[in-house]
Amino acid sequence: MSRSLLLKAAGAYAEEVYQEFGSLVLQASVLAGLRWKDGNLYAPDPRIVPPNGAVLMAKLRQVWRESETVFRDTMSFLEDQEQIAFPLSRIAEVKEWNNPLPLARLAVAFNPNNPWNRLTLSANLIRFGEGDFAIKELDAAIESASRVRGLLPRVLRNRAGAAERQGDFTGAVQFARKALIASKFSETYILDYLGYSVSYGRPENILEATQAIKKYSRQVSSQSRLTGFLYRPGTPCNYKLRADDGVAGLINKEFGNDVKSPILIGVGAT
Repeated sequence: MSRSLLLKAAGAYAEEVYQEFGSLVLQASVLAGLRWKDGNLYAPDPRIVPPNGAVLMAKLRQVWRESETVFRDTMSFLEDQEQIAFPLSRIAEVKEWNNPLPLARLAVAFNPNNPWNRLTLSANLIRFGEGDFAIKELDAAIESASRVRGLLPRVLRNRAGAAERQGDFTGAVQFARKALIASKFSETYILDYLGYSVSYGRPENILEATQAIKKYSRQVSSQSRLTGFLYRPGTPCNYKLRADDGVAGLINKEFGNDVKSPILIGVGAT
């Protein structure tokens, strides 16, 4: 085989390994994230949750061994020992396979164009207090996420959460609204938008959210479901509703409740 053909074949193989290894490392990060106990709720998309951790680690070791063998043999064949860019050596940098953050970074290094990788990395950056870097990863994932079924709303939802963490409350409302539209008014995203709107938004945001509830989700509009969501202990919307009668009154009016039996408590009804 000629030198040029060998290099071309090795490069093609490297690209395949990038993809496969990146996918495996992503799953390893997700698995580690589920096991990592830090008080945060981590709920990754089921599509990237590995069904069996032991099988996953065995596959990682297999791909690593095979790739090392192929590239060692290729390099020995080339007279000038020209190196082919191949980042498997970065695995050695991962000191703790139970920590999801370095694994997520590695997944992005293998395949930066995969939105799942950036979404997972951003979630871990937020968990480890690196919100500014998380926002950069989410912004980079937005365009590519539109090509994966059902992923864009999740990316935008996480972007809203990252904005809130960094004190950008206007941005949190805006991204929650974008997530709602991208989800085609899914129940989860309606509630998210309502929560952000009550906490930080303008009256028009609250009205838009309540109208979406009435139009798209009868289940959410039930009194117990709505009050249970908005009055979750310790949440910004809980504090806002108890401190501002006007916000609670606006929601009550939208749902047609009279003053004697408001759907929301509000200060004047406690």
